[in-house]
Amino acid sequence: MRKKPKEPGSLPRSPPSPPVLLPTMLPDFDLDRDWWSTFGQPQYDPVQPSPQRRVFRSARNNQRALAVTERVPRASWRPGGRKRSSQRSGDRVVPPTRLPVNHAIVLEVLRRPWVVQRIEQPSPWRIRGLAVLAIALAVPRGTTVSGLAAMLPASIRALSMPPEGWRWVNEWLSARERVFLGTSTSAPWASWIGSQGTTRALSWSATRTLDRAEAPGWRLHQLLRAERWSEALIAAGR
Repeated sequence: MRKKPKEPGSLPRSPPSPPVLLPTMLPDFDLDRDWWSTFGQPQYDPVQPSPQRRVFRSARNNQRALAVTERVPRASWRPGGRKRSSQRSGDRVVPPTRLPVNHAIVLEVLRRPWVVQRIEQPSPWRIRGLAVLAIALAVPRGTTVSGLAAMLPASIRALSMPPEGWRWVNEWLSARERVFLGTSTSAPWASWIGSQGTTRALSWSATRTLDRAEAPGWRLHQLLRAERWSEALIAAGR
C-alpha cells in the first residue's frame, strides 16, 4: 500500500501523549480536600504496615540460655534446689571441689593485700568475703550457714582465730560501725548497704574469694564442717 504523499507546508505530527489519570470521585467526596494534587496517585491510601510484635524467646528455644543451663548442675536449675548456693551463670560458675579444706591455703588467701587499683584499698565486698572465710573456721563445728548469718558482732569478737583472720574481721566490723553507728551492734554482722547478709550472699562471697585467689572453690558448708583453726596458728598471733 502506497503512503499518501505529504502535502507541502504541513507540520510533522507529534507523538501521542500519555493518558492523564484523573482523580476518581469517591462516594464520600470531600470538597475541602485538594483533589487536583492527586494526579497519578493511587485511588486509596496505601495500607500502613502494622508494627511487628516483639517475640520473647523462652529458655527452651534460646541457645545461649541452653548453653548456660547445661553448665549448671541439674539439681540447681530451679530456685531453692539442692546445692543452689554459690551457683552463678556464665563464666562466674565456680567448679565444686571434693578436696579437704586446707588451712594453709586459706591463710595464704587471707595474707594477700587485695588492694583495688582504682580506689587503692580493698573493696568492702571483698573484705566481707575474707571475713567470712576466717569466721567460718572459727565458729563451733556444726554451725549452720543460717546460724552464721544471724550472729551479732559481739559473738564474732568472742571467737579465736589467727591474726591474718582478725585483720579482715576487725576491718569489716569497723567499717560497719562507721556506717551504721550505734545500730551496728544490734544488726547481723554481715549486713551492709544494700545487702542483708543472707545465707546465699555469704556462701557466694566465700567461694568467689577463694576462686579469685586461684584456690579450690570450697563452699561455705564445707568450711563449717572442716577442722577448726589450730591452737598453734591462734597462738602465733598472741
